[in-house]
Amino acid sequence: FNFTIIGAGTKTLHYIMDEKEIYSEEITSSGKISHTYTIPMQEPGDHIFKVYADMEVSNMTVESNTLTLGMLFVNDEVVETYILSNFAQTTSTQGEIINIPYLVYKPHSETTETTLKIWNEDGSLYSSKTIYVD
Repeated sequence: FNFTIIGAGTKTLHYIMDEKEIYSEEITSSGKISHTYTIPMQEPGDHIFKVYADMEVSNMTVESNTLTLGMLFVNDEVVETYILSNFAQTTSTQGEIINIPYLVYKPHSETTETTLKIWNEDGSLYSSKTIYVD
C-alpha cells in the first residue's frame, strides 16, 4: 500500500482491517514523503482496509481524512462467491436514488448468480432481485 504523507511534525499512522487496528507507527516528516506499508495476508474473503493519521497540535488531537479500500484475499482453496462493497451509508429517505458500488468474485467462473436484497428497517425483506454478474 503506497501513499504520500504531507506536512511537518510527528504523526501516528493507524492501519485498520475490518475495524481492528492491525498496526500503527510514528512518522516524522517535513513536506511530502512517500511511504509504503505491506498489508499482511488475511483470511480468504472480503475485508475493509482503512488508514488515517493523527497528531498532537496545541494540546489537541488532529485527525486526517481516512482512506478506505475494499479488498479480497483469496487462496487456491477458495471456491465461494464473494461480494465486496465499501458503501458506508446505512439509511436513506424514500425516493432517494443511491448507487451502491460492489464487486462480485467467484473463482474459476466469469459469471455468477447474485441476489440483491433491500431490507426494511424492521429486518423484513422489502425487495429481492437475482442477477447474473460478469
